[in-house]
Amino acid sequence: MVDTTLSPLRIEATQRIDTKLGILEGWVTNGIPWKIQEHDGKIAMDDSEERILDFFPLNLSEFASWDGSRNCAATRAGLPEIRSMSRMTLNQSYHQARRAQVLSTISKLEQKAIEQREQFNKGSQMARLEAEVERLENVVKRQEQDVVTFRRKADRANELYYGLRATHLRAKKQYRSEIRALEAQVASLTKQVKRVVGFRKQ
Repeated sequence: MVDTTLSPLRIEATQRIDTKLGILEGWVTNGIPWKIQEHDGKIAMDDSEERILDFFPLNLSEFASWDGSRNCAATRAGLPEIRSMSRMTLNQSYHQARRAQVLSTISKLEQKAIEQREQFNKGSQMARLEAEVERLENVVKRQEQDVVTFRRKADRANELYYGLRATHLRAKKQYRSEIRALEAQVASLTKQVKRVVGFRKQ
């Protein structure tokens, strides 16, 4: 709401700022217009066959001088009347809040421009796809390395298991052999004892 007690020049300057801000805030919400070629009504493309966004101010100086003349006819047809102003207008202390709002809106527009280009331009889509492919390839490589590592650990565990099993079987066989030898000795001694006892009884 513009204070009507202010000077006409200040009121007009404030209205110019607010008109431009309203347009740019709408573009932040709904998208920045694409540049339309006048000769065929198609979206202009660059040398890489990617869509070109229509002009929008990127700093305070461009915001102040913006009058629609750098926009294509299709964009201008949908704009209210916008006029340039002195850069000093935005530097006035009483426009401090609007100046901050302009800077914030320009920052949002820059992000919006990035999002639009990435969404609609093939080159950007390809770059995203290639980045995703690279990410997935790296994941696969790490998983393959993990598989190799786990296989090596499994092989070592198997070797240890079979080594221990073989040692156990050898020890078991040796123990049985020693037991049989001891049993044979006991049997032999038992016979000898029986012979001695039988000899004493005679």
